[in-house]
Amino acid sequence: MKISEIIGSRVLALGDARICGTISGALLNEKRDRIKAFEVFTEDDDDCEKKYLDIRRVRAISDGTVTVTDTDALVFAAPDLSPCPVNLPAYDEKGVSLGHITDLETDERFAVTSFVTDRGVYVKSEVLSNSDELYVFRLPGSNTRVTKKKKRVPKPESAGGNVVKAQVFEISRYSYLLGKTIVGDVLLAGETIARKGETVTDDMIENAKRRGAIVRLAMNAV
Repeated sequence: MKISEIIGSRVLALGDARICGTISGALLNEKRDRIKAFEVFTEDDDDCEKKYLDIRRVRAISDGTVTVTDTDALVFAAPDLSPCPVNLPAYDEKGVSLGHITDLETDERFAVTSFVTDRGVYVKSEVLSNSDELYVFRLPGSNTRVTKKKKRVPKPESAGGNVVKAQVFEISRYSYLLGKTIVGDVLLAGETIARKGETVTDDMIENAKRRGAIVRLAMNAV
């Protein structure tokens, strides 16, 4: 299963018999080797809010629909997790650019099995190191190992007993998309984010981020 196949899926609440949102992103555990939650944009008549869906509350994923028991599965408090690495720069251990991470592949339990980059696919064991800024992959046959220095970080503030972690995504992270051409209409919940043939601009990137469609935008920009 690829994360790109889940992004944009509708969230169906069985008990409420309604579509209660659209999957807009994913959050991983501290080791960044397992998806733990999805980011969801709810679509009410008068507002569009971001909520979070613990992966344990997912009953099924099929044909563009993520099924949950009821709308209570969606919560406002952001879990203390790591952002999805899609769109992060990637390098090999000699410093050669591999482009960007364009997708993640997972097993049925949402454990990450491989990373798709502009230059190829790398299995999880080929990750040499990673951070919120970039990923480094081993060369074929390499036994290189590194020790990551532990950083002391302040304890996150809690709100109502729920740990909230700020998710800051600067537009510079997606600056490589600027000037590229959209090869297919980018749609989200009936809204047009970008049209085929348009050139990617700062405003387009910002709008896609705000609407939770940045992954779709990146996949359609060449």
